Amino acid sequence: FGQEGNTRRVTALLWGNGDRTLRLDVQAGIGATIAKIAQKDHHFLVYTPLEEKAYFHEGASSPLLKIGVPLPLDLFGLDALLHGRLTTVFGSTYTAVTRDGDDLAFQCEGGMGGTLVLASDGRPLRWFNDTWRMELTLDEHTSVQRVNLVTVRGDRAIVLVKSREAVPAFTAAQMRLELPEGTQLLPLEDFVR
Repeated sequence: FGQEGNTRRVTALLWGNGDRTLRLDVQAGIGATIAKIAQKDHHFLVYTPLEEKAYFHEGASSPLLKIGVPLPLDLFGLDALLHGRLTTVFGSTYTAVTRDGDDLAFQCEGGMGGTLVLASDGRPLRWFNDTWRMELTLDEHTSVQRVNLVTVRGDRAIVLVKSREAVPAFTAAQMRLELPEGTQLLPLEDFVR
């Protein structure tokens, strides 16, 4: 993710139990964890171990944008997109349908809105609005395998799903984001990239 010529590559591990709580650990380089993130409902917390700071956010906006990740989604939206729950991301209603070559373009309401383009067999291909353009690539099981995002300002992000694992349930300890004693807790608006 980043601007062309100034991108960063990270590995992210995303997990949850489907109960409006998600965890995400972000690793860079040789596996050093650079961020631990938790989201429960509209409460978002990111801990940066190298800085020993934690940043909190509450609200329905896209907190990942505030930490420099060009994704117009929160963790729940990203999880829904990667698992093919498109109505959760783009809304369940549309105002118009037009042809886009052999594909169909739906003007979506709710969710992220915008225009969602589906292939004639219903596979999601791309989405766009005035600010964002998203291309989707599916694997052989029709699960989203790759997401390419670009903004009108030139910000880019590529999400590539390397593997998926089915786990019966994560424990409360695995879902909790423990902050070490003495961690400075700040509003996300104070996050400096």
